[in-house]
Amino acid sequence: MHKFVENGGYACLSVTNLEIYEPVSCTKFDNVESLLWFGTETGRVASIVANHSTKYTAFPISHSPVLGLQPTEYGLLSLFKDSVNLNSRTGLNYCTIKTPNMQDLTCFHIMKSNPSNVILRGNQKTISIVDLNVQKETRVVFDSKKSEGSVMRENDDYIFTSDASGSITLRNKTSLECIGEIKAHKGTIVDFDICGNKLITCGMTFNYKGFCPESYIKVFDLRTLNPLPPIALDFAPRFCRFLPENAEDMYVAVSVGGEMVITNLYEPQTTTVHVDNDNCAITALDVSLTNECISIGDQQSFIHIFSNCEVPNYNYINMESVYADPFEQLSRMDFDEMTSLSMVPYKHDLAETLISDWPEEYTYNSYRYLKRENSEILKRD
Repeated sequence: MHKFVENGGYACLSVTNLEIYEPVSCTKFDNVESLLWFGTETGRVASIVANHSTKYTAFPISHSPVLGLQPTEYGLLSLFKDSVNLNSRTGLNYCTIKTPNMQDLTCFHIMKSNPSNVILRGNQKTISIVDLNVQKETRVVFDSKKSEGSVMRENDDYIFTSDASGSITLRNKTSLECIGEIKAHKGTIVDFDICGNKLITCGMTFNYKGFCPESYIKVFDLRTLNPLPPIALDFAPRFCRFLPENAEDMYVAVSVGGEMVITNLYEPQTTTVHVDNDNCAITALDVSLTNECISIGDQQSFIHIFSNCEVPNYNYINMESVYADPFEQLSRMDFDEMTSLSMVPYKHDLAETLISDWPEEYTYNSYRYLKRENSEILKRD
């Protein structure tokens, strides 16, 4: 039976692992094709066909965990600890970009104004910018924050980055310099999202036991950078994402243990639904562009797809995916004592001679020469 989430109308549409028994490290809906991508802890990337839960493709890229995936017009971009890879959606490797500035990467982001530019950030003193057109690092910016960063977002005005100290930094979209700062948590920010002039975060707090997950969704107004009343939950959220296509203030929050709630900022609901994750940790979450699907990956290699409709669309374009040519199906033949032997196809041996072959003394190469053009015709206008 489907489990519907109150106020959101979402139900578990399918659960699959494509027979890939490796912990899921990240998931991402394709922005142009009807595919759901996911990466594993062992460096493998695979994709699921929409509404079929069947495998489109799966291929290994590295031996280290896949930290992030981003489908682009150039192909599939995958992030690793010390490199970024660009592959075709069928698995062909286009390029691997690796520089001395990429030592401990944790997140990346594709610029909305220039989709060929990719920002790379991690536990290092610099921010790298990679140009997919030339397939190399084109710019390095010194990061004054010098703190671990795990999430990057963008709106019309700023680039937003999180750090281990519990702050979200607003950066200039051109220079990436720090413009402002929002102090959201006492510990690490594990996830945040932006919609319109609202920002929501989930993270860690500090008490007498040390750092522990905080059972709140913090809300901020980006117009004033001031906090709004936080939203208390029955669990400590690990992921939080807006669902703006349904309502501007609607969001989904999921914990490591599999508790999930879909509600809105102004009329929060407390009904919690449990993802059937068999007590395995939830490790990844993504929302489709249409907000019709939510994908949740767990440590046991399963992908849980929730949807608010029976036949959802992952995006607004839905280009056809490239498939291998099907095998030629030969027609069926019935054999009996009256069947002619000539009906049985067989491979022709080029070394054999056929009755229809002409002897060499009666054959020769003949070339047909072009006739010269009539000079009177060439004189005509």
